[in-house]
Amino acid sequence: PKGEVQFVGDSRDAIYKFVLARVKPADAAARLQVARWCMFVGLREQALAEAREVQKLDPKSATAADMIRSLELSLKQFPPADEPKMSAPPQ
Repeated sequence: PKGEVQFVGDSRDAIYKFVLARVKPADAAARLQVARWCMFVGLREQALAEAREVQKLDPKSATAADMIRSLELSLKQFPPADEPKMSAPPQ
């Protein structure tokens, strides 16, 4: 319903900025929630940035470390569509 809409943005990045602005920068648990949200809506680069921030705030967070590892591998194997893909060198 219209009354439940919190924000309408021009892009997913604008929505990400809105979501991020609603959490305290030093709240590791809230930042981890933002990282998870980013991951599930397809914002892998932002999810990785958030997970790295969580790791800075809470260096012992196994969840953040696992998320970082997973996202780095995902981005390496499946780069974002707007980035050129690496091709094999000519033989």
